[in-house]
Amino acid sequence: MTLFLLLIAPLQAFADDDNWWESDVYVRKNLVLLTPNYDSVWRKYSNNGTLRVSVFDGDRKLESYECAVYDANGELRECKSSLVDQGNGLGWCMLTIHGDFPEEMHFRVVYEDESGETRISSVRETLQFYTGSMPAMELHIDDEPSALASFADGTTYEFTSATYASYIQNFPSTTSIIFTGDWTPADLQAVKALTVDKPATDMNPNCLYFFPAHVTVPAGWKHAVQSRKMLTDVTLVDGQYPFLNPMDIDLDGHRATYTRAWALADGYSGWNTIVVPFDAKAKAKRPDGSVTELLSFDSFTPLPHEWSRGDGMWICRVKYANSREGIVGSTSEMLMQKLEANSPYLITFPGEYFKYTSNGTSYSLDMTDCYIYLESMNSALPKTPAKIIGDWQQTEKDDYTYQGNYRVLRGKEMWLLRSRVMSNGTDAFVKYTAGNLLPFRGYLSVPSSDKNPQGAKLRMALLEDLATSIPHVCNSCLAGEADESLYNINGIALPSQGSRMGQVVIRKSQSGHTTKKTVIR
Repeated sequence: MTLFLLLIAPLQAFADDDNWWESDVYVRKNLVLLTPNYDSVWRKYSNNGTLRVSVFDGDRKLESYECAVYDANGELRECKSSLVDQGNGLGWCMLTIHGDFPEEMHFRVVYEDESGETRISSVRETLQFYTGSMPAMELHIDDEPSALASFADGTTYEFTSATYASYIQNFPSTTSIIFTGDWTPADLQAVKALTVDKPATDMNPNCLYFFPAHVTVPAGWKHAVQSRKMLTDVTLVDGQYPFLNPMDIDLDGHRATYTRAWALADGYSGWNTIVVPFDAKAKAKRPDGSVTELLSFDSFTPLPHEWSRGDGMWICRVKYANSREGIVGSTSEMLMQKLEANSPYLITFPGEYFKYTSNGTSYSLDMTDCYIYLESMNSALPKTPAKIIGDWQQTEKDDYTYQGNYRVLRGKEMWLLRSRVMSNGTDAFVKYTAGNLLPFRGYLSVPSSDKNPQGAKLRMALLEDLATSIPHVCNSCLAGEADESLYNINGIALPSQGSRMGQVVIRKSQSGHTTKKTVIR
């Protein structure tokens, strides 16, 4: 198979479309590699060099195809469809490439073979591009199958069945591998032995694997995707393992799950930051093997029927954060029973503190011995967005933004949630000039205007409803935590002797001669 490139002189302009990847004119519906990757840099270049491209499959001149040009760093520099796709019936496409210095360019062609199946071919030879001067040349399509590995920071690495062994040292940080070309089951099995079959210390267990429609995927692959449909369950694990999904995926009857060792509410503390890449419901498996779906409590005080069911959870959305009051304002979502995909939340589950006896009957919400996990609610596994924030955040007036994270962040300036850091033993966000954070968690960004020193605190104030919210005063939290004036969501001042979980306060009430512990409204 050969690819012919002819230089056109003088240089010609070709209209750029900033959203070409969303148009059926330029992108096949089952196109994979030419869709923008997470964190890719997309730029509009001036017309420094123009190529007229024609593609031949043996003696057959192709008419409908896409041709993409990548630089030596793997950045997509140009991609255009053949003009026959635009109704001109000419069977060639025009590529306009910017380049101020000699650069190495690589080509990929996406086309339909004679059976109508979409194929992606790499061009092994490279083109040394000079501004305004490029000789016409003939390139040969590489028949060897290849794979494009992506990392959480947006960089990529391409390997083949002959070179994958040299890539071993990069496996632990790989978030996805996209296979293209005619990979044989034997070659795929060899790669599988060094990826899927390796322990988590040698390979990211949250990595996704994408296969062309025409290849046979060997049994035993985890997180396998073919034609944008999952072939297996998605089991995401906690730890120093990143996640990044480069495209929308249909779970196709499979499920996605995520779990961790959760902090549990103890009357003072216990909040967790959380973000997951799918619409999720919470479930708990008890020691006896029974599994229940966890429902959000109707208020910060579990009601009698909620005590009777024996489990539950609190979910909060961070609405705003500011240093003027020294607080993080969170909206409680008492009637919401799910976490939306790629949106960061605060979540907690009741611990052993939540027990009491009344009239000889024992009640418990304690979930200490439960295996708690998040499970997908529908078939969508959406593409990972470039910035992970909730659409409910009032970012136009925030000092800070509550963001989700799927990477391992090290040495980053940010505000992190910490347990029992306030004088009364409650949780708060603490500023770090070089903080570290694991994937599937949230943090508060640091704006350029933030002059707070390392170790400053932002107290959490939980608001049941913005329409009825009342002031949450903590003017001196950043200075020294002297002001303990807080209100509950009914507008009643909290007693100073009360213990507090954020603003979720545990207090005691009497039911006959029995002491009953509840969480405040």
